[in-house]
Amino acid sequence: EAVEWFRKAVAAAPDDPRARANLGVALKDVGQFAESEACYRQAIAVAPRFAGAHNNLGILLSDTGRGEQALACFEEALQLDPRFPDARHNRGAVLAEMHRHEEAIGDFHAAIALKSDEAEYHNSLGASLAVLGQTDAALAAYEQALAVDPAHAWAHFNRSQAWMLRGDWERGLAEWEWRKR
Repeated sequence: EAVEWFRKAVAAAPDDPRARANLGVALKDVGQFAESEACYRQAIAVAPRFAGAHNNLGILLSDTGRGEQALACFEEALQLDPRFPDARHNRGAVLAEMHRHEEAIGDFHAAIALKSDEAEYHNSLGASLAVLGQTDAALAAYEQALAVDPAHAWAHFNRSQAWMLRGDWERGLAEWEWRKR
C-alpha cells in the first residue's frame, strides 16, 4: 500500500528527491532492494546534497552486505550534514560490523552528543565497548539506553551478558529473565 502511494507521489512530482527517497524506503521495507537502491540513487542524482538519501542508501547497502560502499554513503551524508546523528550512528554500526570497534565508539559518542535520547545509540556504544573488554563502560551505556527506553530488548539482553561477563551471574540471569516479564 505504501509503495503504491509513493509511486503516485513520484509520478506527480518526478523531480522531487524526497518522493523518490520515500519510495525507496517503502520498497526496502517490502524486500525490493534493487528497486529501492535505484530510487535512492535517482534521488541523489536529482539532489546530490540530500544527506538523507545518502544515509538511506548506506543503510540499504549495509543491509545487503556492502559495508565498504555503505561507509562511503554515510561519510558523504556526514560531509553534507555533520550534525546528522543517524548517519553518524549508522557509520559506527557498519564499522562495528567490520570489527573496527575503536572507530565505531567515536561515532557512537558523536551520535549521542548530537541526540542523547536515542536508546539504540547507547546500546550500540555498549556493544562495542563490551567487545573491547570495557565491561564497566558497556554497562553504563546499557544503563543509559534503558533510561531512555526501559523496554529496549537488546539493551536488556546485552546488559545481562555484561553482568555475566563480570561474574555476577545472579544479576545477569535476572536481567536475562527480563524478556519473560
